[in-house]
Amino acid sequence: MDAHGLLLELQDEMTQLCDKKYTHLGIGFASNDVKVLIVEILSSRGLAVDRLNQSEDGGIEVAGRLFHGVADVKSGLYAARVSLLSNPKKTYTEAGADHMVVMESKEVKNERQFIINMKPPSEEVFNCPDPKVLELFVRGRGDALKIKYGGEA
Repeated sequence: MDAHGLLLELQDEMTQLCDKKYTHLGIGFASNDVKVLIVEILSSRGLAVDRLNQSEDGGIEVAGRLFHGVADVKSGLYAARVSLLSNPKKTYTEAGADHMVVMESKEVKNERQFIINMKPPSEEVFNCPDPKVLELFVRGRGDALKIKYGGEA
């Protein structure tokens, strides 16, 4: 079966992919001889995740870009966390603005690049079967900060 058919065959995924609140979608695939991994990124803000790695200290490093409208002075990325898809209240790791570096893009006007260094998660994230969610919290021009660091959103 092709990847497109696999994603749209699963009702939960199809419902999320077709939700009108999402304006940006990214899908990534990786495989080896044993398994195929599929990563879906759904966003209502203009951003892209270019790299998601385990850091040397066992933490999680996320690198990406904020696009026009999100890259202006009055909006931007302010928090991130990794949680369990089936139980969003279970947080594996999180990071606030003090663990993020945001810089102007040298190549593209109205774009910023970011790197987030999250502390090592409380449990294995990369090599376990339970689907995880990477949440990136982006504040719009008039939005108040809505995440309580160290607790439930």
